[in-house]
Amino acid sequence: MKKYLILLLMLLIYIQHNFSFENSYGKKINTVTKINTNNLAPPSLQVYYAIKRYAKLYNIPEKIAFGIARNETGFRNPMNFNYNHKQISSADARGTMQVQYRTAKDVEPNKSFTKDELLKDIDLNVNISLKYLNQLHNRYKNWDIALGYYNSGYPIINKYATSITNN
Repeated sequence: MKKYLILLLMLLIYIQHNFSFENSYGKKINTVTKINTNNLAPPSLQVYYAIKRYAKLYNIPEKIAFGIARNETGFRNPMNFNYNHKQISSADARGTMQVQYRTAKDVEPNKSFTKDELLKDIDLNVNISLKYLNQLHNRYKNWDIALGYYNSGYPIINKYATSITNN
């Protein structure tokens, strides 16, 4: 029974992220505004769909976006229902993509959020981290350097970067 509920939930999430409709006035209505299943879905499914959505939005190869989640917090796949996104590093980086609060505020200076929200809100965490990675890639024009900077704060190519781009 639990498997069927999870499959139904996955179908609803897939529909919400992949379809839009036109109302009688010809205006597109995205189903995301109509159905919000994020609070119902297990964290692993939320991470999966947030990464797919924001990787597409910010033109980041999915391999790289998922590689960050894998390296930072051990995300493996949407069916890993034991996945814990509420991780905090010794450097106080938070959440699925391990974003530091001060970096997040630099990326989104006009957005109001707390450290706790950065930790717990998967959509916020993934959005900010991939927006930041997009900014780094636009600056350095190289995924290895952008990933090295994301990881260390310096424009370098390190093992972190190559483990993502070569995997």
